[in-house]
Amino acid sequence: MRNRVYALLLLCAAISPAHAFVDPESGLEYGQITGNVIDQDLQQPVAYAAVVVKTVSDGATVEGSITREDGT
Repeated sequence: MRNRVYALLLLCAAISPAHAFVDPESGLEYGQITGNVIDQDLQQPVAYAAVVVKTVSDGATVEGSITREDGT
């Protein structure tokens, strides 16, 4: 179940509009990821699922949040 939620999250992140911007003063990139977490078997939103953004290079956690009751 957990792997399916992660797979769906990655799919949502890949197809959702995401915009990255660079702060001219610090040179750091920032952006927004939006999407829905859906249970693959039940085709229902997953309420209060943990969503974590990690770096590709070392897997360090960058940011995290939880979904709302409707899976957003």
